[in-house]
Amino acid sequence: MKKEEGIKVLSLVVENFKNIEKTEVDFAGRSATIIGKNGAGKSSLIQAICSPIDSNYIPAKPVKKGEERGSIELTIGGSLHGEEETYTLGLHFSEKHKKGRITVTNGEGEKVNGGKQFISDIVGNIGFDIQEFIKLGVTSSGSISKPGTQEQIEILKKLMPKDVLKQMHDLDKEFKDVYEARADVNRDISHAKSRLEGHDFSQDELERYNEVVDTEGIVSKMTNIEKELEKYNKVFSTVDSLLDSIPLKQERLALLEEKVEALHAEITADIDKLDKGEVWLANKTKPSIEAMNIELSNANIHNNKVKEVKSLQDSQIAIRLLQENSEANTERLDKIKREKKQIFTSSPLPVKGLTFDEEGIYFKGLPFVEGQHPSSTIISIGAKIGMALNPNLRMLVIKDGSLLDKKTLKWLVTQCEKENYQLFVEMVADNEEVEIEFIER
Repeated sequence: MKKEEGIKVLSLVVENFKNIEKTEVDFAGRSATIIGKNGAGKSSLIQAICSPIDSNYIPAKPVKKGEERGSIELTIGGSLHGEEETYTLGLHFSEKHKKGRITVTNGEGEKVNGGKQFISDIVGNIGFDIQEFIKLGVTSSGSISKPGTQEQIEILKKLMPKDVLKQMHDLDKEFKDVYEARADVNRDISHAKSRLEGHDFSQDELERYNEVVDTEGIVSKMTNIEKELEKYNKVFSTVDSLLDSIPLKQERLALLEEKVEALHAEITADIDKLDKGEVWLANKTKPSIEAMNIELSNANIHNNKVKEVKSLQDSQIAIRLLQENSEANTERLDKIKREKKQIFTSSPLPVKGLTFDEEGIYFKGLPFVEGQHPSSTIISIGAKIGMALNPNLRMLVIKDGSLLDKKTLKWLVTQCEKENYQLFVEMVADNEEVEIEFIER
């Protein structure tokens, strides 16, 4: 007859661990209830069984008060990958090794290298707590807990094949990236809309300020006017000067007869210039640059309005493009959700009828919480999940068996025997001392 696959706890030797002075138990792979009143040492014994396998069970102060050293020796054995194996896991505590120094020996008493990693490889995960897993799904008021449900989902994901987990991880990463990209786009849309809605232009102004005025032409005209004005001022200054100098020269003429001819010539020339200047001025109007300054100022104001209107038009275009981007991201997020849902559907869990997606866990289409299903169903499903998470070391621990009704406890025992699992149940009773009752086949 072929030996059933899986390894179990064979024996336990505990010395100076928490409130245990010395205890030896020959489990021989059998399930057991650990019974006693609160504070008697039930939890200490459970911790002693689990600490060599999972360091999370090691208490902060493992050594019994008043002692310098403590130790646990846990022997496990059975069929592993078709081969009979036996290992003794030693955990030795001292002031120097408060978390324990681990040793591993095989059935021949030979030391096995690797320590914690070796134990992890052959044992797997025993940290699954059925009752804690169930409690995660509800709040203290009895409603569904979204954060707790997410923790349950992460535990169930461990039951999925590695390639599926990688695919899920890639989709989760893409979902996060696309979600953040969409959030950035939506912020840009909000800012653009605020800019677009915050202007105070009328429709007439939006149309009026839609084209730029050519200021270069205005500036060119102003340059020509400045040249004309310079010339005008120069001639005007000359005429003004001559008007002052001619009378003086005429007075000098009377006084300086000897220079009459020379002065006469000068006067004649000046008069000629005066005539020409007056004729020129008579045909000219004094240029004014003020009008062009006003025209340039108005043109600049107009062009600034044009820029603002153009900016608003660009914002409208940008909003349209951003909205298209956001819609595309939303479509991709929906597609990722559908792909993940398909992965969940195509990766069946070890319990028939149990499914999950990103939103929750369901059994036969209803949320996996008490109120939707009987407590016995919830606990039985939790037990099956624990078994699936721990295929090598066939061991389940119920830390508070007193909360289970007799029917549910009986089902758990039967199921563990059927699946070749070893069950440890902690029960509160009036016993002053801890008692171990084996659950025989």
